[in-house]
Amino acid sequence: MDRYLKELQRTSTTLAAAGTPMQRLHDFAEVLHACVGFKLLTVLVIDRVRDESRRVYSSRPDIYPVSGAKPIRPDSPFFKKVIERGEPSISRTLDECAAAFPDHEVFAALGCGSVANIPIRWNGVTLGSFNLVAEEGKYSDRDLPILNTIGALAIPVILQALDRA
Repeated sequence: MDRYLKELQRTSTTLAAAGTPMQRLHDFAEVLHACVGFKLLTVLVIDRVRDESRRVYSSRPDIYPVSGAKPIRPDSPFFKKVIERGEPSISRTLDECAAAFPDHEVFAALGCGSVANIPIRWNGVTLGSFNLVAEEGKYSDRDLPILNTIGALAIPVILQALDRA
């Protein structure tokens, strides 16, 4: 728990400093890596005007470039669970990833098979999500308290990113 507290204190310090959303999202990436780890992290924002989700941060822009956008698919399990209901989603195996994500082959090529999708919500609305990808079996329900807390701390940064879109 002390490790998490140290990282949360670091987060509060960086949030108070001047900076761009991209700088703050990089800070969040460092905290997420220190707390639960990942091989790939993307941050999506939900643009309800354009009906699309847009990538505003990627730890691997060579694979998942920033500013990539996809139409919102309201019938997808990801949209229903993470965006509509605001519930985190964990895929623990490559088979679970294959069932949930059309780009699961990219995950496999990175040696990954576990995904944690963490909604970032404000006032009952999902603004975006942290999407962490790591080796199979990496994420579990025990990671959710710290991931949800970090997601809540990201609200002002995501609001600022949406304002600049």
